[in-house]
Amino acid sequence: MPNFTDALSFDTATKTAISVRDGVQSYYGMELGMQPFDKVFTIYRSPATIANCVNRLSNIPLTDEHVTLDETPQKPCGSVVDSVLVDNFDAETNSTLAVKNTVSLDGAILDLIQSGKKELSLGYRANLKPHDRYDFEQTDIEPHHLAVVSRGRCGGTCSFIDKQGEFMDEEKGASPTL
Repeated sequence: MPNFTDALSFDTATKTAISVRDGVQSYYGMELGMQPFDKVFTIYRSPATIANCVNRLSNIPLTDEHVTLDETPQKPCGSVVDSVLVDNFDAETNSTLAVKNTVSLDGAILDLIQSGKKELSLGYRANLKPHDRYDFEQTDIEPHHLAVVSRGRCGGTCSFIDKQGEFMDEEKGASPTL
């Protein structure tokens, strides 16, 4: 089962985050352990796959950058408290559903945010199967941690959310970046 990381943003003021969404994301072959390593593969996640992982996110740790998926994170800086499904319509990424989380943060995370690490990236395992429209479909997501990172791959769809529930990312609507 390959390992995956998907970066998304969170809001420190309200302690909410979008941790994962359905739709299409791009990965280099080297990230998937597939040849050619420099090829960009399109990976699709169905709404059903996201709905199946929503209850698996509770209590996963927040970490400073990604950690190995083979062991329990040693220095978490918070954790996911709960998760709910929310609508997330983005035609460019074929997304209709996301997971919004309440996160519990410790004091160390404020230093990370002030240093420029303002987005989140889900570390997880998942299965891949061939897809008729995209290169692969991701199924059976097993969340491991939520990493605090400087920049993620999810694009404007997974941006900071302010107190009014509006996206704060200046690149709102931008396509996923590698």
